[in-house]
Amino acid sequence: MAHIRWQDRLVVLIGIALLAAPFLLTAALPEGTPAFGPRVGFVVTGFAVAVLGVLSVNTGGKLWEEWLIGLAGLWLVSMPWALAFNGVRWLMWPSIAGGVLLIVLALSALRDIVIGQT
Repeated sequence: MAHIRWQDRLVVLIGIALLAAPFLLTAALPEGTPAFGPRVGFVVTGFAVAVLGVLSVNTGGKLWEEWLIGLAGLWLVSMPWALAFNGVRWLMWPSIAGGVLLIVLALSALRDIVIGQT
């Protein structure tokens, strides 16, 4: 079995949190605020991140998996503007924070892979 890095475990947890986030955060949206875009964005991204995290845990983390995790992080940072919910702070900030965390974890895992620490 491949060595499991701490970054991979956190990626799985972030993916699960992203799956739950839209249902917890969009319940309190003001009347008339569109919730479909943020919900779909969080669920699809959360599912993809959780799957990538599980793959990384099972394979020891390949370069392509870590790059995709980093790209998912970039998407999460840009998602509030791309899906037009940047005016809703309690949806925007979890998206940005989750994206930054994924980018940092992906860069850390890539660094470990490149220098040979698994």
